[in-house]
Amino acid sequence: MKQVFGKPLLHFIPLAEGMEASTLASLPDAEFARAVRLCHHQEISKVYQVSPDVIKRHIGEEWLLVPTGTLAQHFNGMVSLSEVGDFIWEQLQQPMSLRDLLDAVRQEFDGNAETIDLETRIFVSDYARMGFLYEVK
Repeated sequence: MKQVFGKPLLHFIPLAEGMEASTLASLPDAEFARAVRLCHHQEISKVYQVSPDVIKRHIGEEWLLVPTGTLAQHFNGMVSLSEVGDFIWEQLQQPMSLRDLLDAVRQEFDGNAETIDLETRIFVSDYARMGFLYEVK
């Protein structure tokens, strides 16, 4: 019997402060598991907000993110948001920790909690990498 196909996902997990990738591979399983938990904890504790260099426009049934300012010099295009993406974008109009964002998305949408968390984390890390979101220090 064939397995059910799921969307292949890649999620970059930033290393916790003071960790080096070169040492992770050699750690015993228990220490590696502790390191992974620490990385996840630091990741969900980060606070994010939308960049002031992005404007959201509503055209017909579509929500588009348009880069402006210096961001437009590095990102030559627009981004279309899904309903979930639009909800996340609205939540991040004010600074919010990833932990609180995950809670808000789970409360708003039905689905498998692990999938919701992973997809939301990917959204945040991708949009932060593009410069559409930034980490509030």
